[in-house]
Amino acid sequence: MSDIRFEVRKARPTRIELISQYWDEPVEMVASDISPGGIFLPADLLLEAGEPVVACFSLPGHRQEFQIFGDVAWVSMPRRASDLGTSGMAVNFVKTTAMERLGIRHSLRGVPPPLPHKPYRFVPPRPH
Repeated sequence: MSDIRFEVRKARPTRIELISQYWDEPVEMVASDISPGGIFLPADLLLEAGEPVVACFSLPGHRQEFQIFGDVAWVSMPRRASDLGTSGMAVNFVKTTAMERLGIRHSLRGVPPPLPHKPYRFVPPRPH
C-alpha cells in the first residue's frame, strides 16, 4: 500500500451499497469520507485487504448512480479504548473512467476535508 494520496478526501457522508462475493446481497453502509479515488467505510462487518468489491452510490448534483469496482486497501480494527480511529475499511476505486472521476469531483466541490483525529494524550491528575 502506498501512502501517496492523489485526490483530496471530502467529509461527505454517503450511502453506499457494497457488493462482495462473500455476501448474498448488497450491504448498505455509510461512507464517512469520499474522493474520486476511493472511500472509507466505518463498519463492524469487515473484509480482508485486497478483496474486490463493487460500490454503488449516488451523489448530489449527479443524475445517475455510480457503480464502481474497487479493492479493499486496508482495514482498521482498534482493539483498545485508547486506540485512535474507528473500525472500518478503505476501498480504492479501480478502473474508473475519466467521466466518473470528474462527476465525483464535481459533486464534492465546496465540501471540506474531514477533521484530523486528535491523538490521545494521557494527562495524570494533579495532586491536591
